[in-house]
Amino acid sequence: MSQETPEPSPEGLEPSADPITELWTREEFVAHVFEAEVPVVVDFWAAWCQPCMRLAPIFTALAADHPEVRFAKVDTDRASEIARAVGIKSLPTIGFYWQGRLEDVFVGMRTRKQLEKRVLALKDKAAGKGFFQRLLGR
Repeated sequence: MSQETPEPSPEGLEPSADPITELWTREEFVAHVFEAEVPVVVDFWAAWCQPCMRLAPIFTALAADHPEVRFAKVDTDRASEIARAVGIKSLPTIGFYWQGRLEDVFVGMRTRKQLEKRVLALKDKAAGKGFFQRLLGR
C-alpha cells in the first residue's frame, strides 16, 4: 500500500501532520516555528495557570479546525529556556508566527472568536492576501 502525499490546501498551504506539537528545546522551537513554511500559532502555558487550562480546549479545537496552520504548545515550566529566549512574561501567551517572525501576540485569556479571527488573518497573510483583500472578502 503506497502512502499518499497530502493535497495542498486551497490557500496553497500544507496541512500539518499533528494537530498540536509540544516543544521542549530551543532547537525544536527554531525548527518548528522560525523555520516553518506554514503559519504557526504557539501557546505558552503552565500547569498551575488556571486561564491556561481554560484556554487549552479552545486551542485544541482551533488546531483541529485549521490543519493548514501549525499549532504548538510550550510548557514554560518544563521548557523555561524557550520561554526566556522569546521573552514570555505572562501566561497564557499566544504567539502568531509567519516566516520566522512574530506577527502578533495575545497575552491573557481570549475567546475562541478572538483567537479564530487572528488565525484567519494569519492564514490570509500566508496566502498573500493583503488588508484590503481581506476587507473585501477576496
